[in-house]
Amino acid sequence: MPHNVFTSGFFKGAAALGLVAILAACVSPQQAEKNRATRLERQFDNPADRVGMFIVFAKNDKFTVSYIPAQVSEYAALRRVDQLCEGAGLGTRAVLVQQEPAFGGPKVLSDGGTVNVRAFSAECA
Repeated sequence: MPHNVFTSGFFKGAAALGLVAILAACVSPQQAEKNRATRLERQFDNPADRVGMFIVFAKNDKFTVSYIPAQVSEYAALRRVDQLCEGAGLGTRAVLVQQEPAFGGPKVLSDGGTVNVRAFSAECA
């Protein structure tokens, strides 16, 4: 009988891991807000620097920054990323690379309301 890759242990294990990854990505708005708050607390020591920041992802010397324009300007959000560059020893200044409209738009909050978010990418210099 020929070997069937769809019933092999490897394929079943890979499919199970894929399903776990998909389910882990589906969190409630409350959990998502808690995760964002925890991430921002680790990134910004000063609570005032977290105001208006929605989420900041870091990869090497680049950042994707989502912020709430009703609470903080793009310039102020970019200046806050300066701290992350400095803290990582990657330079003293964050430089705007481009707008990231795919990461912006209305986002659902834990209370069921929505907030408009804008996003940009930046790199350290």
